[in-house]
Amino acid sequence: MKKILALLVFIFNFNVAAALDHPLTIGYLSEVCAQKSPKNRRICHQSVLILKNFNQNLSAKTNIPLDFKLYNRVESFVDLFEKGKVDGGFVKLAPFLKLKKKMGNRIQPIAISTDNTGASIYYSALITLRGNQIKQWSDLKGKTIGLIRDSISGFYFPKAFLRSKHLSKEVATVVYDNYYDAASGLQNGEVFGLFAASNAFAGGDLGKPETMQFKLIDQELPMALFVINTDRVGNREIATLKKGLSKTSTSFHGQGINTFAGFKPLTKEKCTLIEELISILN
Repeated sequence: MKKILALLVFIFNFNVAAALDHPLTIGYLSEVCAQKSPKNRRICHQSVLILKNFNQNLSAKTNIPLDFKLYNRVESFVDLFEKGKVDGGFVKLAPFLKLKKKMGNRIQPIAISTDNTGASIYYSALITLRGNQIKQWSDLKGKTIGLIRDSISGFYFPKAFLRSKHLSKEVATVVYDNYYDAASGLQNGEVFGLFAASNAFAGGDLGKPETMQFKLIDQELPMALFVINTDRVGNREIATLKKGLSKTSTSFHGQGINTFAGFKPLTKEKCTLIEELISILN
């Protein structure tokens, strides 16, 4: 019986691969690779190794030929996806929302990423230096707060949150291009605090955690998504990729916490969460 099942699985995978007349192009978006500092180059190199390894493992697991393409600009990634030159991709929530706005239901998330702690969600947090008093959100009145460009947790969601608390006109903001400039602005007193991902604080991306404090916004945010261009990929290949994603991991692990480890199936609850965030952020 086991031999028969194994044969059926082999035949199914062979048929999936045979149905494709070209490899699927899988795009991975890593904006840190566009930044030229020595630290960013090291992070970029590590990210590429992890993502390439995962892509190879996913191709072997699904028996679907997958071409690895790395992009470091959101605009070019979204443009190529819309033009049908990318079949699937690994994207964070902000680029996904841009894809969704342009492509509607033609872009379909099929899995959610996990880090090496097993987590698939995170939070936006207001991060300040120890000694800065912040007991309630109204304490931000008259303060200058840092935001991080094109970040869900550091820009889009905090702006929506401040609007919901009627603080948009009461709080001045400075927009930084990346975490490192934002951390510098916080340390030198340019801003009272800044909004960023809670796991960036824990991971030390903003400086020594023991010198800081944070206040969470109580709203779950999904980590990166694996998305499919349904104009380019058929239902059978999508089903195979869904199964493969949940069974594939990277055998190359980066240093530190919160590094990419693999994917989990996208549950109904996570789909509802994404739809809620789309509503909040639009």
